[in-house]
Amino acid sequence: SERLRGGRSLGASVRVGNTAFESAMLQLNPDCEVHIFDPTLKALERKILEGNPGWHFHALGLSNQKGRLQIGNVDTLSNIAKSLGHDIIDVLKIDVEESEWQVIQSWEQEAAALPSVSQLLLEIHEIGKGG
Repeated sequence: SERLRGGRSLGASVRVGNTAFESAMLQLNPDCEVHIFDPTLKALERKILEGNPGWHFHALGLSNQKGRLQIGNVDTLSNIAKSLGHDIIDVLKIDVEESEWQVIQSWEQEAAALPSVSQLLLEIHEIGKGG
């Protein structure tokens, strides 16, 4: 996307294992706004993420509905984007450990409220097989 090379662009990562992808986005465009969503990180991991300029950490997971699960608080893509005032996401990276099927199916019901996503990076898991 041209917006990634200059100007204000937006990247969002859901559940980060490591931050190589997010770091690369900021190297490509230091003006990029990167939001990281992960309710499973421990306090020290959160502190490290929160200390990086350009990164915005949210202790929130992506799901097909708003609520609290065993992993922590979760919400839908449309609710999250609306709460942050984002109607365009240049790159959306999702790794939600077998919940991706429910998340994708929920997009049909919330289609009118979804943000425009230029690029979607999605890790797919076979149900019942784990990471």
